[in-house]
Amino acid sequence: MLRILRLIYHSERLPLHVKSTILLIYKIYKKYRYNVKVRYNFPWNANGAELLIGHPLFLDRDNFAYYAQFYSQFYIPSNKDIVGNYQYKVEMYRAKFLTKDSEVCIYFNKDSLLPISMPRGNLDNENSNDIFLELECNQDITYLRNFIQNRFHHMYFHKGDSIRLKSNKDLIVGESIPLNGNLHRKKMVLVIFIDAFSASLLKRASLEDIAPNTYNFFKKGVIFNNCFSNSEYTLTSLSSMNTGKYPHKNNFFHPRERQILTNNGKILSQRFQESGYFTQLISGNPGQNPDRGYCKGYDRVVYQNELSSKDIIYELSDSMRIFKNRDVFNWISLFDIHHELALIPGFSADASMKVSGHDYYSERAENPSIKTPFMKFSKNKTERYLAEIARLDHHMQTLYNSIEQDYSDKDFLVALVSDHGQSFCGNPEKSEPLLRQEKINVPMMLRGADGFSNIVTDEYIENVDLVPTLLSFSGIKFNDKEIDGVLPKSLGGNGKEGVFSESIYPGQTYKASIKDKKFHCFIESEKIVQDDGVIDLSSYNFWVEDVKSGNRVDDLTIYDLYLKKISTLLKKSNILIKV
Repeated sequence: MLRILRLIYHSERLPLHVKSTILLIYKIYKKYRYNVKVRYNFPWNANGAELLIGHPLFLDRDNFAYYAQFYSQFYIPSNKDIVGNYQYKVEMYRAKFLTKDSEVCIYFNKDSLLPISMPRGNLDNENSNDIFLELECNQDITYLRNFIQNRFHHMYFHKGDSIRLKSNKDLIVGESIPLNGNLHRKKMVLVIFIDAFSASLLKRASLEDIAPNTYNFFKKGVIFNNCFSNSEYTLTSLSSMNTGKYPHKNNFFHPRERQILTNNGKILSQRFQESGYFTQLISGNPGQNPDRGYCKGYDRVVYQNELSSKDIIYELSDSMRIFKNRDVFNWISLFDIHHELALIPGFSADASMKVSGHDYYSERAENPSIKTPFMKFSKNKTERYLAEIARLDHHMQTLYNSIEQDYSDKDFLVALVSDHGQSFCGNPEKSEPLLRQEKINVPMMLRGADGFSNIVTDEYIENVDLVPTLLSFSGIKFNDKEIDGVLPKSLGGNGKEGVFSESIYPGQTYKASIKDKKFHCFIESEKIVQDDGVIDLSSYNFWVEDVKSGNRVDDLTIYDLYLKKISTLLKKSNILIKV
């Protein structure tokens, strides 16, 4: 019932009094079903009915699967309490499940790390010396007693070691991870993903003023002023950044259903892993759910819902102590500026704001169902947002310094990207479409692209271009016909004349746009996107705007040209588009 009401409510043609009635019903329902709005994030499954600690994800024919275990925590909240959803910090490896008393033998042809865990169903650690792991290494037997459960133990073995494992309890034994191997053009590739970083702000104030440490690091590389996301919110935008394909080709769009990202091709982590890199994801982003495929291609995952940037930067630094002699691909996801994670900004941000920034007037307090992309301009929200960006930038200096100290410029490749902007940073004088500048203009900065440095460019690029850019400068071959991204002209590629963005959200009308230096065209369906992703474009609204003036264009030649461009793009799709 709730889903039906939600779909009806978000119909843009619905009369206001009907929406008000639905909202009243929703409030009454919420009052008596207090948990109706609870969001279930990993390590819970989609409907919150099952905790996925110790459960196999994406089991393959060789009986390997991805397993999550608790990580870096002493206190484990009750699995009956969904509020604990935000307290679970997990570590994941691709591993095999071994029943008690069974044996496994492993030979190491390189110095390696072996993750081993002893899963226990009731989550609590049992303190008993009768629980043990029998480890025979090169014919020497050791008994590891009172083995701590539900956490991965990381065991170091040397080249030539031969081991046998056995336990009186079930085990999860990961794939061995070699600690040496520098065979690639780049020793360290890092993606810094900052959720909801609006580059449109940089039209009003310089990056050097807003985020000086970030500017000083990336000014030695390439800064793109006109990068655009391919969608307006994390789920569809982040998926395109990982696949290099437009959202309508990924079949990964539903915010309330478990769709698997990798069902329609490889993601970036898989390409790096297959090329021999150690791959690692450290994330606090709810939109990067491992259960929806984001663990695939990663040798190691550290995940906690809304994990803070300081913890993520620490975890990255800590892990690189171990993998310093191995070519690595790291992806870190920072969630701090998306919204106030602790209701108000962090200390230094809170203390540096104007007094007006402490006005927390909220559209959502009056309309609980309003989605973030539809919120109006807010001067006070923008004030807090800028303060949080400055705070994050201050703490990022530690990361930037460590990269420069540990690697030479020719050995690393670092990209800073985002998935969407913020609607509350919009133009207060103008009501604009959903796929407007404030929502889709995002940063893309690159350092370590050989032969390209000290460049600031106005070239139009889009987030799908991240995949071919990273692969090209890492020396990894790929089929450019399989993706929509291209190498920008500023980096020696062919580039593209315009950028494409779209909004695929069940219960909303479908929206898409093409933007270039002269014109910005928009198309919007009259019918809503169906729950299965079907897009009906048999009737639609279409218009073209002049980029400089913002006025609509009446020239039919231009109108027909851009309608043809957008129609051509939508012909190749993995979801049904009716025209």
